[in-house]
Amino acid sequence: MRKLFKVLGTIAMLALLLLSFAACDDLLGSLAKDGPTSNTYLPAVFTSYDADGTKYELTITRPGKAAVQFTPAAGDSYTLTITKAGVTQTSSGTVKDFSGSKFTLTASGNASVSFEVTISGNAITNITGTITVDGGGTVNGPGTLTPASGFVAVTGITGVPITGAVGTLALTGTVEPSNATNKTISWSVKNEGNTGAKINGSALTATSSGTVTVTATIANGKATGTPYTKDFDINLIQTFTSVSAFETWLGAQPTNTKNTAYNVALNISSLDGLNEVLRNTSNKYVSLDLSGSTITAIPANAFFYNTGLVSITIPSSVTNIEDYAFVVCTGLTAINVETENTKYSSEGGVLYNKPKTILYTYPAGKAGSSFSIPSGVTSIGNGAFEDCTSLTSITIPGGVTSIGDRAFCSCSSLIGITIPDKRKMTHFTQLQG
Repeated sequence: MRKLFKVLGTIAMLALLLLSFAACDDLLGSLAKDGPTSNTYLPAVFTSYDADGTKYELTITRPGKAAVQFTPAAGDSYTLTITKAGVTQTSSGTVKDFSGSKFTLTASGNASVSFEVTISGNAITNITGTITVDGGGTVNGPGTLTPASGFVAVTGITGVPITGAVGTLALTGTVEPSNATNKTISWSVKNEGNTGAKINGSALTATSSGTVTVTATIANGKATGTPYTKDFDINLIQTFTSVSAFETWLGAQPTNTKNTAYNVALNISSLDGLNEVLRNTSNKYVSLDLSGSTITAIPANAFFYNTGLVSITIPSSVTNIEDYAFVVCTGLTAINVETENTKYSSEGGVLYNKPKTILYTYPAGKAGSSFSIPSGVTSIGNGAFEDCTSLTSITIPGGVTSIGDRAFCSCSSLIGITIPDKRKMTHFTQLQG
């Protein structure tokens, strides 16, 4: 009987010991769930990003233990995944040491080389040393990392130059928001047009004027493996200070189209000889910027029959533009006026007086089949719509009291004009065409 009791007592003691160990294990689990404490870092997955958006994810495991039931220690297994631009590399091996916030890890494929990973909470804050990846090869530790919860995506790029001189132009841009995780912009040419544009780093070089489309790319800008991209059109301008220099240059250029017009800035004091240069160079289209010029007048027929003129910018110095200055300019899509000009203005490429009560010229090559004259206009100038063959309808507001000579001459597609009460007009000529 005594032997029976002794056996039962031994069994009871063993049961108590087992309960004690179970309670101890539960306590560790409880600490882990409440953690981290000074030595307990859970979950056993730690994630962060480097400055280029590369994702680093470290997983610590121990055979037979769930992730929430142990404190990392030497001898545990690790897996480090490195994901950059959608490509993942893996390093796996053994925990050589764990000091409470720093792992020393040794890859299975290279036991003689170790690297260190510092953690805080569930984030990696630093990786130093050489990382041996599975299958061979090494990756340098990135150093300081950004916690995954702190990743900020790019939403835009502003401040990219939209104009520049032919030659070399520095490409710059401001990344939004300012605290985006990745803000390094790389540039590439998407469409060089006729400019001969090339990019080296952030320097754009071009041999001719025109419009070049460039693409700004931020690696991992939207998310890991997903770049942020945006296209920008840049007008490259060739500048001359004399009509003769412009003539020499234009004569050496290849033929082009309206969509690839040469962007030219002329800083001159007289228009003498300019129309002849433009008219005598066949199949070459030019967008002309005179904003740096000191001319004060644009006489009648100044650009007569100039079919290659695509657009023109009139400087602030001009105080007189005579009727029919742009007659038979069938390729002209826009007449722009510097805002500082006190006599003239433009809206949508249409030429008006400063208060926009007189419509002087609607460009003959302007796109669109219909046009409604603004309500504030009271007078339509001589030849205002001459040769506008694309227009099929025009609406004239009730405030118009005067329509000039040849206002709608040669508008061959025009089939309808909405006209206010003719009796209110002080000057009205028959439609010609």
